[in-house]
Amino acid sequence: MFEFIIGEIRKINEDYVILENHGMGYKIFTTEKAVEVVKLYEEYTFYISMQIRENEVYLYGFLDENELYLFNLLITVSGVGPKSGLSLLSVMNIYQIKQAVLMNDSNSLSKANGIGKKTAGRIILELQDKIINMDDDLIIGTQKELSVSENMLLAIDALQNLGFMRRDIEKVLMNVNVNAMEIEEIIKLCLKKLS
Repeated sequence: MFEFIIGEIRKINEDYVILENHGMGYKIFTTEKAVEVVKLYEEYTFYISMQIRENEVYLYGFLDENELYLFNLLITVSGVGPKSGLSLLSVMNIYQIKQAVLMNDSNSLSKANGIGKKTAGRIILELQDKIINMDDDLIIGTQKELSVSENMLLAIDALQNLGFMRRDIEKVLMNVNVNAMEIEEIIKLCLKKLS
C-alpha cells in the first residue's frame, strides 16, 4: 500500500500524470486542479489512494493530504467511484464540499460529472456525521483546516482574480484567524505575504 510517492513529473495528461521515482514511472490519476498546477520535470509529492478494480491497480494521487482524506471518504459512499470523487474534487475544494454537505446543498455537489441529485443526496446523508468532525481529523503537523467565513471566500476570489493560486492563498491564511477581519484586511495581509 502506498502512502505517498515523491518524484519528477514526466508526462501531464488531462486526468493523470506520470511521476518518475527511482527509474519507475507511476501513472497517477488526479484532479484537474493538480494537472493545472504541476510542471514537467519538477518534483512533487503525491498522496496516494491505491484502488484495485477488475484485477487492475489504479493510483489516485493528490498534492494535498486533506484532499486524499476527503477522497477516501467520498468513495465509501454508494455510487461514488474514484472517477466521481476526482470529478468532485476538481470542481470544488475541500472547504466547499464540506460546506455543501453540512448545508444539505445537493445542487452544488451535483455540478460535478458523475454526481447526480440522488448521489449528491447520498453523499450528504452518509458523510454529514463524518465530515462535521473534519477540523479535528485533518490536523497535519501543527496546521489545521481553514475556518471558512464569507469574507475569507470573497477575499480568496479577489486574490485569484489578481492571478494568485488558491493553494498559495490558503497556505497564508492557514494559521490566521480571519473571522474577525474585514475583506480588505484579509486581502492586504495576503498581498504582503504573497509578494
